[in-house]
Amino acid sequence: MLLFDRLEGSKQQFVLRRSAGFAYSFLSILRAEPRNCPPTLLPYALRRLTELTTSQAEKFHWGVKVHALNVLRLIFADATLADNVMEFSTKAFISAIQGFEDSRWAVRNSSMILFTAVVQRTVDNHKNASSFGQGLVSAQEFFHTHPSLDAYLLKQLERVISLSSQSQLHPLLCPLLLLLSRLNGFTEEEVEGVDAGDKHKGQHQVVKIGQFLELLKGCASQRDGKVRSMAGKALAALAPPEQVMHLLTQLLQALVDHINESTS
Repeated sequence: MLLFDRLEGSKQQFVLRRSAGFAYSFLSILRAEPRNCPPTLLPYALRRLTELTTSQAEKFHWGVKVHALNVLRLIFADATLADNVMEFSTKAFISAIQGFEDSRWAVRNSSMILFTAVVQRTVDNHKNASSFGQGLVSAQEFFHTHPSLDAYLLKQLERVISLSSQSQLHPLLCPLLLLLSRLNGFTEEEVEGVDAGDKHKGQHQVVKIGQFLELLKGCASQRDGKVRSMAGKALAALAPPEQVMHLLTQLLQALVDHINESTS
């Protein structure tokens, strides 16, 4: 494909704001595919683009990664292609999350824009939601749609919390908290409603949510007020209703213990 030859070659080693017309060249071709049959160019393009944004793509100039991230952002933000990009959203999430740790500002900036577009497409795809928590997908639905993403997010959250200190936060912490805060929790009734074939999967998701909650409780004691606020929203979003009182009791007890230690 001529556009990929140009993207990966030396001719495209320059920076344009959000890749300007170059990114729209990809979008125009992908939109032109017939809508009455499964797309062929779109899966090929998304696979190539996500490969270029991973850490294994260091053999290319860093500008290639920036352009690939910008093209991905445009594809995920496009309403015409919305129905066909969902199966690639896990890889797009990983591409954006990895980009937050890049040493170059341009890569981090494009990763942030892609992250926003993928969250909008997969989680906040209800523009008429009247308030927080309405029109958003549940944690059960999100992790069922992205079966390999829960383990990845949990591993990354564990890592960034261990690397963060009271004075120095890891750059991945806030994006991960933001994503989790946009999900809705699910109750035991939802798990019991799963048919027998998916029962184990439903219980597995409950266990994963519990692991997320344990990590988020640790974030609630961070010195940075914004981190505490985002962790609180994530806890409120993920905690099943029947566990809310128990969770509040634990948090209040931890607060009392901390005050007692500080004044003793």
